[in-house]
Amino acid sequence: VHERSANKDEPYYSYYQFLPHRSKTNYSVDDLDSYMRNVLNLKGSLYGKFLTDNNSMLYGTSEYYMNSEKLYGANAISVFSLSRNESANGRSSIAYNKNNVFGHDAIDGAAYTNATGYLDVRTSIYTHGYGYINYGYARVSDWRYYGSHFGDKDTGMNVQYASDVYWGEKAADYYYAFDRDNGMLDYNYYQLIVANVEDINVRSGPSTSSKVLYTINKRGITYILLEEVEGTSING
Repeated sequence: VHERSANKDEPYYSYYQFLPHRSKTNYSVDDLDSYMRNVLNLKGSLYGKFLTDNNSMLYGTSEYYMNSEKLYGANAISVFSLSRNESANGRSSIAYNKNNVFGHDAIDGAAYTNATGYLDVRTSIYTHGYGYINYGYARVSDWRYYGSHFGDKDTGMNVQYASDVYWGEKAADYYYAFDRDNGMLDYNYYQLIVANVEDINVRSGPSTSSKVLYTINKRGITYILLEEVEGTSING
């Protein structure tokens, strides 16, 4: 059943759905700000009041997404896309009344009541990068870790972040829309690999004699291939 899928008509490989949050965008604060203003046509509020249909809590937050990437290693456009998906472009009641643009703690059946409240959207963005990505979904030892890509109900953030099986696909669709409208600077920038084996040893160097730092015991995690090293003792 694919009625709610964003990728249903002619299913295709979605690069953005498998791109780990542990990546960097090629876009700048100005690029993101221009996209919000000129493509999405988002506007700010006056004295905390929405005056037009396009008023959004995301307006004027571009620098926070980019700063969060520098500080906490979470791809700024991935985080922005996730927030668009979770906050209805910054116009949900949780975003408006609680400055929460990521649906943090908005559990099914009591979403508004349980959702975390923040002093401002800036705090929401930084908390997401620091607490939810850096020390959560991108941290191998965390119970939510199934890979830091958006994913689906088998791997990635979608496993624990949302009950909607198409959540990862929808967030990825927002990333695609941004990249498409800005020159496709991020598409296939990184070479991705999927490790369909369990118990992957992460070592301090490219040799079986190097120290094992930790072991990833989940299958199907997506990684970024930075370089390949050849030799007689690099396996394992």
